[in-house]
Amino acid sequence: MLRLLLIDMQRAFPGKSNLRNLVSSFFLDPGFKCVALYRVQQKLTKRFPRLSLLISSFNLRQTGAQFCVGASIGQGLIVRHPVGIVVGGGVTIGDNCILAQGVTIGQKVISIGAINLYPRLGNQVSVGASAILLGDINIGDDVTIGAMTLVKSDLGNGVTVVGNPSRIVKNLEI
Repeated sequence: MLRLLLIDMQRAFPGKSNLRNLVSSFFLDPGFKCVALYRVQQKLTKRFPRLSLLISSFNLRQTGAQFCVGASIGQGLIVRHPVGIVVGGGVTIGDNCILAQGVTIGQKVISIGAINLYPRLGNQVSVGASAILLGDINIGDDVTIGAMTLVKSDLGNGVTVVGNPSRIVKNLEI
C-alpha cells in the first residue's frame, strides 16, 4: 500500500516523493488525501470489509469523494479536486488516470438483483469535470473525456470525446 501511495504522490507531485511530503500532502491536499484514503480502504477490503466501508464513508465526509468498496484502481491515480466524485463498486480503472471534480462512474441501471455492469477504464485515461460514464462499457488507453461528457458506449484507444451524447473529436489510432 505504501508503494502505491508513493507512486501516486510521485505522479501528482513530481520530485517531492519522500515521507515528509507524503504526510504533508495528506493533510494539505484534499485530492491526494482522497487517494490515500482510498488506498487504505482498498487494502482493508478483503480482511476487514466493515472497516473498509467506514473508511469509504470517512473519505466522503472529509473530501467529498466516494470510492465504493469493490472499485479497483491502478497506480498513479491523480484527483485534482475530489468534491462530487463517485466511483461505483464494480468499476475498474487502469494506471495513471486523472479524475476531475464531479465525475460519476457507475452502473446505468440500479435495481435489486440486477447484474452489476460497470465501466472499465484503461491506462492513461483523463476524465474531465462532471463527466459521466455509465454501464457495461470499455474505455481504451490514452483516452481523454471532456468536461460534462456523457459516455454510454465503448471507446477505443487514443480518442478524445466531448458532449452529451458523446462524440469523438480526436482519434489518435492509426
